[in-house]
Amino acid sequence: LLAVTQLFQSFQNIEDRPIECEYVFPIEEECAITDIKIHLQDGSIVTGIVKELEEATEEYQDAISGGNSAFLAKSDQNDMMTLTVGNLQPGETVTVEFRYVNPVQNNLDS
Repeated sequence: LLAVTQLFQSFQNIEDRPIECEYVFPIEEECAITDIKIHLQDGSIVTGIVKELEEATEEYQDAISGGNSAFLAKSDQNDMMTLTVGNLQPGETVTVEFRYVNPVQNNLDS
């Protein structure tokens, strides 16, 4: 038996310069992220792609250095997920959508 969870988190830049946002949240050890999407203010959606951490970090840094917006999601051994949204422009709002699954125990037969 699996539970599917969908989580939305919005970020808004109220500063007068581009910013980088970081969102850290716990995930259970058995949890598997199945989908990450960024909903941009213009209505477009960017879908995350799983890559090796080194490659993903390099691409993120290249995008930020080039003046583009980018995001990077990574998990660590302490069951924490970190999402970084970079180069969020002044007045811009983005919404991050996570979808993940995790096993649940069926206690109905007990």
